[in-house]
Amino acid sequence: MNDDELLARFKTKNEFVQVISSWTSLEKARFCSLARIIHDARLDWWHVDMVHEIRFGRKEKGHAKAVRTLGRLTGDKYQKITIPIQLGDVETVDRVLLTDAIVNSLKAQMTSGQRSLPHNCVLGIAREGNWPDEMITEWGAK
Repeated sequence: MNDDELLARFKTKNEFVQVISSWTSLEKARFCSLARIIHDARLDWWHVDMVHEIRFGRKEKGHAKAVRTLGRLTGDKYQKITIPIQLGDVETVDRVLLTDAIVNSLKAQMTSGQRSLPHNCVLGIAREGNWPDEMITEWGAK
């Protein structure tokens, strides 16, 4: 899937469509890299009621609450990432600019054979990660 097709998976919430349209080409490419890393690790992406926020971690379809939120990205003016728990070598961060260094650290952690994720985010389960457009029935179109 190319970057445009990937971004379309996140365009199920009008406010987030506006956020994506405000990003530069570099910001879109960086976000797409992050989105692929999380999805390839069989983790989920979902929208929340916060206007400019998207979350990732483990969330099952049909459940109101996430099993575990590993991080969130806000994008009202700048792409800022929060990772509230240490994920192996990836340090916790709170609303810092999303950088290539952070994306690369997450990639190294998610693709290493020694993933240090909470037990309730066990990787390698039978299902693929979910994209926001697959979770739409949980929060509805806004």
